[in-house]
Amino acid sequence: MAAALALSHPSETWECSHVGGDRFAANLVALPSGLYFGKVTPESVGEVVSELAAGRLVLEHVRGRSTVSAPAQAAEFHVRGRVGERSVSALAPVSVEALGRDRWRVRLAGVAEGVEVSARFEEADSPLTCSAGRAGAVRHFRVEPAIFGESAAAAED
Repeated sequence: MAAALALSHPSETWECSHVGGDRFAANLVALPSGLYFGKVTPESVGEVVSELAAGRLVLEHVRGRSTVSAPAQAAEFHVRGRVGERSVSALAPVSVEALGRDRWRVRLAGVAEGVEVSARFEEADSPLTCSAGRAGAVRHFRVEPAIFGESAAAAED
């Protein structure tokens, strides 16, 4: 993927061995925004980069922003998916309020109500990192479905 990107953007392409270090890690990081993208292939990297340069996201590749907390990333990701918002500058996290253990209210720019996000942990069936000796726990986020008028099952990631 890096070689394909370097063909069109040689001075803007840096390659490293790991980003995040786990099996869910991004394989493309855009700087200075800190946007993470995953499952980017040599065939899709051109579209991801050209859309990003135009201020838009290819939603199926977006993994989050390194500059905000995990609950804020989950809220932004879920809301973008529900409403199809592709603008890079839209839905910026405004605040994150802890409501208890593994539960937060996240306020996003342009969304009238706070988005309730909760996390649950589930044992993985394989190691999460290449250096892990055994399987670990995977964190899954869920957005309260009431804001979207959906069932809880539809809001799970």
